[in-house]
Order: sequence, then C-alpha cells, then structure tokens
Amino acid sequence: MLAEGIDIPWWDEKGWGFRISIFTSILARGKPSKYPVLADEAILRHSRTYDRVLAIIVEISFVFCMLLGGIIYFFFDN
Repeated sequence: MLAEGIDIPWWDEKGWGFRISIFTSILARGKPSKYPVLADEAILRHSRTYDRVLAIIVEISFVFCMLLGGIIYFFFDN
C-alpha cells in the first residue's frame, strides 16, 4: 500500500493499537465502509482469503470472550 502512495494515518503512526481492530472489521465485513477511516478499497484489494478468514476468527473470538467475561462477572462474582 505504501507503493501506491497510501500512508499510515496520523492517528496511528506510533504502533499497532487501533489499526488492528479497524483492519479486522474491514476484512471481516468484506466491503468498504460508507465513511472510511482508512483506504478500505485498497485494504480489500491487497488482502488474501487467508487474511479474511483470520479476521473473521478474531471478530468471533472477541465476541465470545466478551460474553464469557460477562457471564463470569455476573454469575460467579463473590
């Protein structure tokens, strides 16, 4: 993407932080957003099927971890 002239956003120049969650949501959704924060079309163009599968796994595991954390907090709290 750097070869195409697409730079890293100013709000994420210091590390991975927010970028990972945005990339996984774009790849899991599989289509560009109406109001893109990043270059959605370029990300989708350069991604592989393997990347999309990993993004879906990350999204699903996050939801399950949040549900499990909520269940443990509300039902097993002393």
